[in-house]
Amino acid sequence: MTYKVAKSLSRIIVPAIITFTLISKCASPATAQSQPEQTGLSQETSQGIALFQAGNIEGAIALLLKAVKQNAKDADAWHYLGRCYNRTRRTEEAAQAFNPSWCCALCTRS
Repeated sequence: MTYKVAKSLSRIIVPAIITFTLISKCASPATAQSQPEQTGLSQETSQGIALFQAGNIEGAIALLLKAVKQNAKDADAWHYLGRCYNRTRRTEEAAQAFNPSWCCALCTRS
C-alpha cells in the first residue's frame, strides 16, 4: 500500500519540482503566468495551446511537437508540451519537456 501511494505521489511531485525549478531559474514574472501571451506565437503553438485548454491533449501534443521541431527555442510550446505529457501521466516525457537546460541557454544568450 505504501509503495503505491509513494509511486502515485512521485508522478505528481516530480513534474511539480521540475516546473518550479524552470520557473524560478529562468522565467520572468510575465512568463510564469498561467496564461501565455498569445502574440508572437507560431500557429502550431497557438493552436496547440488552444487544444490543450479545450481538453484535446493528444491533438495538442501533435501540434506542440511540430512547433518545437520547427523552433527548439519556443518556450511556450515546450511548457505546454510538458503540461500535456503531465496530464497524460507521461512523466518521463514531461520531465524532458520541462528540462531547464534548454531554457537556461535562452536566458544567458546575448
